[in-house]
Amino acid sequence: MMYRTPILLAAYLVALAASQTITPENTLTNPDPGAVLPRSGFQILPKRAPPKKTPPKVSPLQKECKDINIKEGPSVSKGHPAQQLLTASCNIPGTNKKQNSELSLDRCLGWHKNDDGSGRLLAQKHGGGLSKAGGECSTCRYLNSNPNMLCYCAKVCDNEKTYMNPATATWTGPVFYNLCKCSGSHIWTVF
Repeated sequence: MMYRTPILLAAYLVALAASQTITPENTLTNPDPGAVLPRSGFQILPKRAPPKKTPPKVSPLQKECKDINIKEGPSVSKGHPAQQLLTASCNIPGTNKKQNSELSLDRCLGWHKNDDGSGRLLAQKHGGGLSKAGGECSTCRYLNSNPNMLCYCAKVCDNEKTYMNPATATWTGPVFYNLCKCSGSHIWTVF
């Protein structure tokens, strides 16, 4: 007996809701005098299409080369950090062949010294940006992100130095750079 009333009430409400249809003009055919109706001019809009996914930007370096990596090469001279070499398997233009390539990053990166004593890498042909004359950078890594290169450089502000290079016993700090900036201009002329 206790459940009969709510069940009958629920059945009545379901039947009432099913009998109320919406016409294209958004008016009810059997309006209930106690029902709250939408304002005049109310429209039910169609579902929005999902947003278009734009493909990520791909640099010429990433488009033409695969297996991109940075490795240590030989030191230019005693007391200098080891060369940082960009390696990749790249397409040979005009053919279907690939070639393994290796480039010293000092050939396409320079170092800009800031007024506060820190610095940053920049695209510069034969810039020597990673060498002792530049930012004294080592332990570079290629990242699958943007920026896509991380190096630890000695010529950064003291409060940014977080890593001691065991080979040189020098405190260094992280410096990020986007090799895509370099690839459009200098890297292809020297690769």
